[in-house]
Amino acid sequence: MHIIFAFASPEYIKKDTFRITTSNPQNNTENEPENEPENTDLPELNHNLEFRTMNETLKSIRKQINYKKVWANSHSLQTIRDTDPSVFHFSGHGFKDDSSPDGKKDFLVIENKNLHGDKLKQKDIIKYFNNRKSIKVALILSCQSYSIGEIFQSCGIEHVVCIRRNDTILDQSCITFTETFYKKYFKDDKTVCEAFEYAVDTVRNYKGINTNEVESQKFKLLTKDSHSFESCKSKLKRIPAGKSCNHTNQPTIMELPEKPKNLIARGKDIIKIF
Repeated sequence: MHIIFAFASPEYIKKDTFRITTSNPQNNTENEPENEPENTDLPELNHNLEFRTMNETLKSIRKQINYKKVWANSHSLQTIRDTDPSVFHFSGHGFKDDSSPDGKKDFLVIENKNLHGDKLKQKDIIKYFNNRKSIKVALILSCQSYSIGEIFQSCGIEHVVCIRRNDTILDQSCITFTETFYKKYFKDDKTVCEAFEYAVDTVRNYKGINTNEVESQKFKLLTKDSHSFESCKSKLKRIPAGKSCNHTNQPTIMELPEKPKNLIARGKDIIKIF
């Protein structure tokens, strides 16, 4: 397998995942606010467009590239070791925890069986990815993911693309980055470092993003201290010409029940099924 594209976009995550505090001017301490909602709503991510862009890009390359889209949960992350991908691509939310200035409590958000958000803690990343020598590059295109990127790097992954710790990132910036990165890496046989520079430059010059210069500066490439752009030799082994293959599991249900009439839903009672 050349690429595993793992996605997660839960509707909410439990409030106790974060440090929720407010300043009390009377005693200069921090207390939990009253009547705080139990859950934190999460904005929906356009991972479908990101994967569709990747899918169309890989098809246009005309090489036998094998890739798969998986729902990012504890089970799918455990089974990644069976696929030995060259690229691990995560599309989902990332958060920093301000109670930990060193970033050790920062996390990614995956989903549980109820489609609710769960933390992917740094110790979990080590469990799933440590010594995964087949993975040559990890794309962690999530907001505030720099500290998380460092953990992926500590697992032995040579190149990790992440986002600066204090920055959020636009969906369109990630989509634009992804398209160029895969074209340069898989089609033009560029090194990871070269593909990264081309992708950042494309974001910088993209006309559809008003803050393109600022957005382009948010992408960071983590490598070993001894590594340099000039010495980078991280290229894929030659891939035969042909058609790319999408190994994503498809639904087996061929007939769906009739759409209910006059359905009145409450809030988050309707969940999108991908």
